Amino acid sequence: MSRRRWIGIVAAVLAVPIVVGFVFLVLIDNVMSEFGACRVVRQSSFASPNGSKSVVVVWK
Repeated sequence: MSRRRWIGIVAAVLAVPIVVGFVFLVLIDNVMSEFGACRVVRQSSFASPNGSKSVVVVWK
């Protein structure tokens, strides 16, 4: 086999685990962000009598 062919084979063998590992990390990150997502949901809001201030009730 030629030297170029060996270099190509070695490069492919080294690149495959790197690409697979990167894809795996991206998938794991997406799954974990869904489980660990912290969401703030606005439940209700109450205005002061003169309307200058308000109280907002949230659920986390």
